[in-house]
Amino acid sequence: MDPTKEKNKLYPDGDADRGAPFADLDWAHGADVIANHSGLGAQMESWDDAAIIHVAHGRARHSFIGERDGGTPVVSYQISKDRDPRFKAVVTFWPQHQNYLKAVFQRVKVYLVPAPCDLDFWHPGPKAAKFPGGAKINAVCTDGFRGDVDPYEAIIAFLNWSRHRDAKLHLFGVGKQNNRGWAALFKVMRDRGVMGAKEAWVSQDKLRHIYRSAAFLITSHEIDTRSVREAMACGCPVMRCSGGLIVDTMVRSEVRASAEMRFDPAKTATEFARIAQRAIGG
Repeated sequence: MDPTKEKNKLYPDGDADRGAPFADLDWAHGADVIANHSGLGAQMESWDDAAIIHVAHGRARHSFIGERDGGTPVVSYQISKDRDPRFKAVVTFWPQHQNYLKAVFQRVKVYLVPAPCDLDFWHPGPKAAKFPGGAKINAVCTDGFRGDVDPYEAIIAFLNWSRHRDAKLHLFGVGKQNNRGWAALFKVMRDRGVMGAKEAWVSQDKLRHIYRSAAFLITSHEIDTRSVREAMACGCPVMRCSGGLIVDTMVRSEVRASAEMRFDPAKTATEFARIAQRAIGG
């Protein structure tokens, strides 16, 4: 179910989960299993006739920082649900987060499920994107500007890597980052001649052409975020960075095959089905 439709510039009439069907709340009342991602909501909190699988929301430290700073109390919610007998399993896509969740959930078992990607939509194809500036090497960064991880490490690593190279970094998903820190960093990029496009969120169709056309994606994340999975599925190599340097690279010829092996939605569905069967004792 989707009790609250998200509205944004790309989906002004409400984001229908990009074509995935969803039902109203009444439909779920007779369900055997409810997969819960962002909280059950007031009505469903009173139900006691379904096993619940909790898909842990977001990055563990990001959830902690949000609650610490007065945002949604995700960590407190998770701690309280460890005592809820309806909760039968916790699922995470990230091995890096498993130990954090195991510390919070003492009773409920934490399962690791492979992260999925729509490999039919995100695939190598025509390189139709045109990058401004005419650089020989066009890299992209689509990391979100989040409280715990943002493009800072990626930008610093690119500035160090791009010395004496004809290269530009194109940023997508940039919000209204007008504070002095980001403005100063963007000025360094412009002064060094490596600032490419700087855009907010773009459509998925445009984004897959960007990934196909880019020399590589650079990211500050150690986990396989949606950006990493979708870029790899389009055949775009991924460079990870830490400490202001690029520390991990991929060979372009191996990227799509790696995405097919690691992010196959059928594997995700199979593992989730097994967890659901255990949750209802079957």
